[in-house]
Amino acid sequence: MQFSFTKMHGCAMDGILVDAARQALSASAAAANAPWMCERRTGVGADFVALIYPDAKCDARVQVFSRTGRELLACSDAARMTAEYLFQENRVHAGVARIATPGGVLTAVRNAYGVVTMELPAPQTAAEEIPLYGRRGPLLDTLVEAGGEACRVSCVGVGGAHCVQFRSPDGVDLGELGMRCRSSSFFFGGEGLTLAEVCAEKRLRARVWRYGMGEVPACSECAGAAVTAAVLTDRVRRGADIVVEMPGGELTVRYDGRALFVTGEAVRVFSGEITIGDA
Repeated sequence: MQFSFTKMHGCAMDGILVDAARQALSASAAAANAPWMCERRTGVGADFVALIYPDAKCDARVQVFSRTGRELLACSDAARMTAEYLFQENRVHAGVARIATPGGVLTAVRNAYGVVTMELPAPQTAAEEIPLYGRRGPLLDTLVEAGGEACRVSCVGVGGAHCVQFRSPDGVDLGELGMRCRSSSFFFGGEGLTLAEVCAEKRLRARVWRYGMGEVPACSECAGAAVTAAVLTDRVRRGADIVVEMPGGELTVRYDGRALFVTGEAVRVFSGEITIGDA
């Protein structure tokens, strides 16, 4: 089967977008072929594959698969790229797009410079809502055990369970630490780990890891979780625009105690055609 695709990136987090409104591609075929499509030496090269479907209530619906073929229930980076794709294709007008995801509807607003702001679902801060099984109440700057070592963590639900540690991100084996935290009782099955350091009143420096993807150059959910945790632990000011500097670039995050907004680039890299096998 031959399909057209568009490759996009946001702060070097890159995705292969397939417009399933114009060509039939099943989710099972996308999942089966995602590993080699995302391979950087023998495929197109990307962090994920996103299928864009029409939706009765929203401007589009997006289904996302990681480079392992695992479906991602939340990927607002893919939603931001999808919104920009729709804007560029003149399928959304007035600079506002509503994107349906398994984690809820995300609203995207595009400014005159092509920068897209996503409104994410309100962060969850109670353990039973994140969810962190077997715990109740908030986990903020809480001393826990992870793989035999003690560490202080803050856990926030942003499209999945995210663990934030406020420490220098330098010189850390993030993959090893991420899997160690994920297998620990306090965070069993969690989605992401962020190491964040406050380096100015309105600036964080961070490295991020997501289960099934490994360390990634940027991640909206991880950046949102870091800023939410920083606000709730009085490290940054509530309602301020906080720049999160990551290896792939910068995202601007604002958390006012209710809503969470993430602003960043969404860049079309190239379009092409690819032949893939059936599921």
